[in-house]
Amino acid sequence: MMHGCCPVKTVVHPTTCCVRDFYHPQVVRHIHPVEIVNRHHCVYIPEHVVAVRTRNEWVPTPTPFTG
Repeated sequence: MMHGCCPVKTVVHPTTCCVRDFYHPQVVRHIHPVEIVNRHHCVYIPEHVVAVRTRNEWVPTPTPFTG
């Protein structure tokens, strides 16, 4: 092809690489094991028990006052 009096030259440059990154979500499970230990302890709690004993006493009858 002619452009005026000079021919048109075509120059092909090296290919330019254009990288397009695409990111897709991926579920990754992270497992955190938990161990629950239920510890049972005996605790002494004092329980006060009162043993009651009742008895009857007879008092001798006083003698009348004689004056």
